[in-house]
Amino acid sequence: MFGYLIWHGAGRPRVTLERRRIGGVYFQVLEAQGGQRRIRRRVRHAVGEMAARGVRRCVFDPSWPAAWRGDLGEIGEQDLRRALLPHTLDWLSEEKGLRLGGAAVELSAPWADRPVWEAACLLSRRCRYLRLSMDGANELRQELWRRYGISAGGGEGRAALTICFGDPVGDGPRLLLGPACGQQQPAVYQLPPALTADLAPYPVTTSLVAALWQGGGVKTGDIRVKSLDFHA
Repeated sequence: MFGYLIWHGAGRPRVTLERRRIGGVYFQVLEAQGGQRRIRRRVRHAVGEMAARGVRRCVFDPSWPAAWRGDLGEIGEQDLRRALLPHTLDWLSEEKGLRLGGAAVELSAPWADRPVWEAACLLSRRCRYLRLSMDGANELRQELWRRYGISAGGGEGRAALTICFGDPVGDGPRLLLGPACGQQQPAVYQLPPALTADLAPYPVTTSLVAALWQGGGVKTGDIRVKSLDFHA
């Protein structure tokens, strides 16, 4: 189960913890208000109770004090962003004019694991040249030739887009899909209007979208990229 931690700032001291359904997914929701010195122990107890209930990853209100997170981690965006890769490429083409049909794309990763293979198969159908930079590139290159008749490599000059499954590389447009992609290259997502209305008063943050997607509250096809700085 996911957690959701909300800080209401100064006011009458109160700390509440309850199971709540948000967007079709159940969360342990911790809300706190009051002077931090007065409620510090109560909050720490509640955070410990969340962990005891099986909560490990959470949506944090932006103003939630970092010192009060305990051992709870933030919900990562990596898997969501990788699942959205086909739509993100469409968005880059339609909204940013980055058309890859006749261009070179570099795919960078520490090694050629399954998500990288899936991305390479997708890109091999989307771009003219696909450059591979990773351990295991030869095996992946052979598989692309066997499956699609595509010889990876080629293309002169800088790649039109670099897709990074590890640390950011390249000095041109790039799309980050590594573990820290949410911090290194923030994105804003859009959900269907009906679901957005249902989520009120909870803001549609990247972390909440990732939680709803992982929990089955929203399908991949219902999530749209609203903004992303692919020069980050």
